[in-house]
Amino acid sequence: RIGRYRLGQRLGAGSFATVWKGHDDDLDVDVAVKILADNWASNEDVRNRFLAEARLLRKIQDERIVRVYDIGTT
Repeated sequence: RIGRYRLGQRLGAGSFATVWKGHDDDLDVDVAVKILADNWASNEDVRNRFLAEARLLRKIQDERIVRVYDIGTT
């Protein structure tokens, strides 16, 4: 569990992050949760790029692009 998201199956992983299939129990909706890798979490430049990516994806309105609805830290 990450915040209000219940994590399930790992969907993919790369050098910087892992994406999990999750569920928002409060809103009863499936979600994808992208988590920055622990070894990069203390790198301010990488965290800033991660945040910039989330902000960019939030602005794009295209049915083929995943939309960002939430961001946070643990």
